[in-house]
Amino acid sequence: MTRTRTHGFKIGVYHGKTLPEDDKREYKIQRDLFLIGKVKLNFSKENTIKVKIFAYEVPIEEGASRVKCIDLLGYDKDFNIYIFELKRTQGDPLEKVVNQINDYSKKIIKKLDQIESEFKDAFLFQNISFNKACIKKIILAPREYYTQPVNKTYIKKCIRENDILLGYFGGIAKNNETKLRRSGIECININFQR
Repeated sequence: MTRTRTHGFKIGVYHGKTLPEDDKREYKIQRDLFLIGKVKLNFSKENTIKVKIFAYEVPIEEGASRVKCIDLLGYDKDFNIYIFELKRTQGDPLEKVVNQINDYSKKIIKKLDQIESEFKDAFLFQNISFNKACIKKIILAPREYYTQPVNKTYIKKCIRENDILLGYFGGIAKNNETKLRRSGIECININFQR
């Protein structure tokens, strides 16, 4: 049985392969989003939230492999925490991903004090406090992922019953999300399935 991790969450640290060979892998997108550092969640033209990405591939269990890591962690201006789970077009079925992100949410809420402590140390912010009552969950995949028959039928149930946002990259050409990082870009737009 694996134990939940109590330290070493890799907060604010660039780690792993620096130049992934296959730029179509999730870890390439993770690193690009981490280096850009900010995403803008577009719920509507008038309703947007900026989220600062502060960690990627966050291990949540002792001795865990990549499979047991949260893809991205972020926070908004109110210090609500955001868990992002990235998927490729041909990724796991949505129902399986929902179970995965719900499991991560349950585990991380128990470790927010330790993550907050590492955050304060990494970024030299001592007067912050994460909102432990509000963990936001976002599945981030290409828009085409949600149109696959195995996923299409589960979308409404997912949104209604699991309080999970289903996001995709806004303003990025189809199947081109691996080319996120460009010189001078301030943040990446994320739109949502409805």
